[in-house]
Amino acid sequence: ISIHGADSNSTKENCSALESAVCGSHLAAVDTLIKHEVSRDIDSSKIPNLFKLLDNGNTNTIAQRLISAGIIRKDDVMLEKRTISCGVDGEDKWCGIAEYENKLFCAPFDASSVLVIDAELEEVRTISCRVEGEEKWRGIARYGKKLYCCPFHASD
Repeated sequence: ISIHGADSNSTKENCSALESAVCGSHLAAVDTLIKHEVSRDIDSSKIPNLFKLLDNGNTNTIAQRLISAGIIRKDDVMLEKRTISCGVDGEDKWCGIAEYENKLFCAPFDASSVLVIDAELEEVRTISCRVEGEEKWRGIARYGKKLYCCPFHASD
């Protein structure tokens, strides 16, 4: 198949015809390429605004067409923003986040506790660090079965 005289399987600047059509928001070109099963490979990292092309419930969006054709998965483009209240007032409470056993742990910066987030259950809790003051730790990392916070102004 040719579109405006170009081979749809060719790549220009390492970008497939389908990626070019998606990047340019050319719905008709996307439909044609999908219909003729041409240029089905797509690298979603080359299309940074792909999730913006997804309008939930609207089957006329480019992302919905790519999902329906099995070219991309909804998880590849759907970034769902959810807010879970932590119940702690103030600014600059935590700085840094690490995952351990399906939970997220946030290092206390100005807060007096580690924030623990269970995103699956949408629950939060805190673990007292028994250290007062501001700018205690900045960053957190997992090593083996332990989490370590990087001291900023904390002595340990």
